Amino acid sequence: FKPVDPIMLRSKIAVLVELYKKNAEVLRKAELEHFLQEENLRIRQEKLDAERRLRESEARRSLILHSLPIVLYSAGIDGRFAGPRFLGDSIGESLGFAPEAFVDNPHLWGERIHPEDRARVLEEVADVANSGTLSIEYRWLCADGSLRVFLDRAVLVRGDKGQLEIL
Repeated sequence: FKPVDPIMLRSKIAVLVELYKKNAEVLRKAELEHFLQEENLRIRQEKLDAERRLRESEARRSLILHSLPIVLYSAGIDGRFAGPRFLGDSIGESLGFAPEAFVDNPHLWGERIHPEDRARVLEEVADVANSGTLSIEYRWLCADGSLRVFLDRAVLVRGDKGQLEIL
């Protein structure tokens, strides 16, 4: 055997140890990357499943809402009825007006309340900000000229931006 130079031997061992540590670090990073990719795929699949379940739930709820013989709406309120923000499709069948008519003319609802009921109804709507709920029966003039009696029930909620809405 050749004589071993201790400095060279230490140097070669240091390089091998460093190489081993770097190799171990590369393997650890590869395992971590593989784990993160699997987690990303799992999370994406969970998100897709949740979105699918949400769409199914919304479709079911929509089917139920469209089959009910009621009028659903959401409206802004600022001390008075401020016009609808959402109307169920059944409003056309019930009142003879397309939902767009109420959006285009926010005063249509109040104008069509029977004159003998109008003051009482508008007063209770204005008071919903204090009471938090509304339950009122009134007559309403439909598009065909007939009068229909409605029981209007609503609750006061805060919208996304903190504004008050009737639902």
